[in-house]
Amino acid sequence: MIGSYLKTTLRHLWRNRLFTALNILGLSIGLCASFVVYRLVTYELSYDQGLPNLNDYVQLAVKQRSHSQESGVTAVAMGLAPIIENEVTGVEAIIPMYYRDYGKSDAFKDQVAVLPSYFDMVPYRWLAGSPATALRGPHDVVLTQSRAEYHYPGLQPSELMGKTITYRDTITMTISGVVENLAGNTSFDAQEFFRITESEWPSDLEFGWRNNCLLFLKLHPGTSQANVLSQINAINTKRNADYFERFQSSYSYTFIPVAERHFVSDYYSPHHRTANKNVLYGLAGIAAFLLLLAIINYVNLSTAILPQRTREIGIRKTLGSRSRQLVLRFMGETLCITFLALLLAFLLHGLIIRLFADYFPDGLSGYYDYSGIALFLTALILVITGLSSIYPSWLLTKVNTVKMMKGQVDHRQQGGGLVFRRMLIVFQFVIAQIFIIGALIVGLQLRYTLHKDLGFNKDAIITLDITDTRQKNDMALSRQQVLQQALLKHPEVAGVSIGEIPLGAGVFSHPVEYNGPSGIIRADLLVKNIDENWMNLYEVKLLAGRQPFAGQQSSEIMLNETAVKAFGFGSAEEALGKLIGEAEDEQVIVGVVGDFHVFNFKMENRPLQIRMGIPENASTITIKLHASASKRWASTIERFADDWKAIYPETPFAYRFYDEVIERMYTQEHRMAKIINYTTGVAIFISCLGLFGLATLMAYQRTKEIGIRKVLGASISNILALFSKEFVMLVVIAVVIASPIAWWATSKWLEDYAYRIDIQWWMFAVAGLGAVTLALLTVSGQAIRAAVANPVNSLRDE
Repeated sequence: MIGSYLKTTLRHLWRNRLFTALNILGLSIGLCASFVVYRLVTYELSYDQGLPNLNDYVQLAVKQRSHSQESGVTAVAMGLAPIIENEVTGVEAIIPMYYRDYGKSDAFKDQVAVLPSYFDMVPYRWLAGSPATALRGPHDVVLTQSRAEYHYPGLQPSELMGKTITYRDTITMTISGVVENLAGNTSFDAQEFFRITESEWPSDLEFGWRNNCLLFLKLHPGTSQANVLSQINAINTKRNADYFERFQSSYSYTFIPVAERHFVSDYYSPHHRTANKNVLYGLAGIAAFLLLLAIINYVNLSTAILPQRTREIGIRKTLGSRSRQLVLRFMGETLCITFLALLLAFLLHGLIIRLFADYFPDGLSGYYDYSGIALFLTALILVITGLSSIYPSWLLTKVNTVKMMKGQVDHRQQGGGLVFRRMLIVFQFVIAQIFIIGALIVGLQLRYTLHKDLGFNKDAIITLDITDTRQKNDMALSRQQVLQQALLKHPEVAGVSIGEIPLGAGVFSHPVEYNGPSGIIRADLLVKNIDENWMNLYEVKLLAGRQPFAGQQSSEIMLNETAVKAFGFGSAEEALGKLIGEAEDEQVIVGVVGDFHVFNFKMENRPLQIRMGIPENASTITIKLHASASKRWASTIERFADDWKAIYPETPFAYRFYDEVIERMYTQEHRMAKIINYTTGVAIFISCLGLFGLATLMAYQRTKEIGIRKVLGASISNILALFSKEFVMLVVIAVVIASPIAWWATSKWLEDYAYRIDIQWWMFAVAGLGAVTLALLTVSGQAIRAAVANPVNSLRDE
């Protein structure tokens, strides 16, 4: 019996192989999207699941507010731990975690200084040593199994005890323990553990925080988190009250559940990757929409070919088949198609993860939760089979056997309820239209961020980064100047500057006062350190005055326009000659420059001061090339490499074009734009498949009508217009419904940008016109086929 069902099902699918292929393709896209998102979501949610005690701990984080701007960071002040230990009640355990960078042959970023209490929070399995004795002294080190294999390949953990590791040629540590690597995904990725020394345990709560310090707490059972937090913030406010008042800037501490630290994307976490749950939910929503579109598409295509099966259904009912058997047979066909679609989706999802590896976390490709995947795919197949076959199966049971055998089928039954099918088409195109508008506006905003005037010239500029720690001294500085002179000898070079790039990481700020006629005005100024070549190289506009003289960085500065306004000066000229800063560290304003972007477009321009003089830790050299010599740039850069190797033989030569550096600052936006573009293409494709099914059905239903119209003199163009008008109307309705939804969604997204495009009516018009054009192209084949058909064939049985 089952063999007979399977044989007839495969025969039917092969006989209607075009619709079978379209159904499999549409469902496979929805299944593929669901599978990829499922793997991504389960991968992210699996973080720290193997650490059962994390729910008992909280992590301290900082919330800062300055000049109406808020930010957050998971790093804290280094002196906070001893203050909590001595002055805050309700805390059972304090677990500080200081990141170090001892390096060896590589500069590891996973070395931390901790106390033994750290191993209570993160329960490692000890392969050698014990948490009670492993970190007794300041020169002890505990290694994970993988890091121990790196330092001493081939030795067993017990054989490593007492062996030494020398860092930076001067720091010697003794191995006092080896722990097994944590299983599964975890945000606690440290590989080498040292003892916190007294020098790293300050007693002062300095204003601010340091990126290398994290702090975790375990509260006594029954203790209120709000009570402990209020004690910490009261101490913070008391010790920094004068600073907060003077500069209208403050910060406070908050708690983050340690079990949720992987998802604190609102806080800057310098030492571990975070995931945004809202993004995950958004991706899950997109996958659900694509799957729903695929199901709708299957319903449309399946009911489109029902008229061709009228005699088959009539014969089966005449021979005794009951409605239940017909429903099961149709569900079996749907199950077969869904299974084939799943096989294709499985192949597609692996290809997508490999092709778009940059969009996914590093470990996703090797992460498989086999039992969860099996359960998810089984549930997905059953749900799709049920939802996709309910309506077409119901139609099969609502036909008249006698009329079927005569070929006199009710058009309402043939069409499967055209009103309902039209509603499905409209729904599909509403989703597709939202994606089209979203893709257009996101693309326009991204283009705006990359082409808007930044206030400086970024073209034909190469940046060289010097990150080796041995270069942060006087000798390194002279080497930079030697390299600068060598680079200037090339005729293709228009200028070389040592200092800081205008737009990029590394900018810091400090509070500054101006004692003006109306009283003291305070502002928080960003700082840029430049050399005498910087202004000409970046073509920053000088509005008034001059740039500081070389060697006068301590007393002469320039301000930007925003800083001039912040201090209450009426014009750039009025600011010249004024003194700002403390009495013992006053600086004179000798120039004013036009505003240029220091941050990306999500942040407004802020007050800025520019100081002359190469900073001690200068790590960037920028080279301006002559645009007229662009054909020789490649060979010129090769000569730069030779100059570099002669001066920095220990550091590999690496360069980047500055416009590419700026473009990479919008990596997230680029990724989002591409995801929306791909999703839009998929949504349009699936929607057009549904439209194709409806066009096929209507062409079949209106065969005789079109034949009569042609006999009465209708032209092919008349038939095409008649056939296409209804589809255009459906798409127009979808555009009208989708436009306000898309406007609201894109407006909310653009709120994240301080500098953004304006949403205009023509964007919706272009998107709507594109949707209508796609719809016409989709149905044109069926329309032309119906229009050129011989009316004699369609009217022969009348």
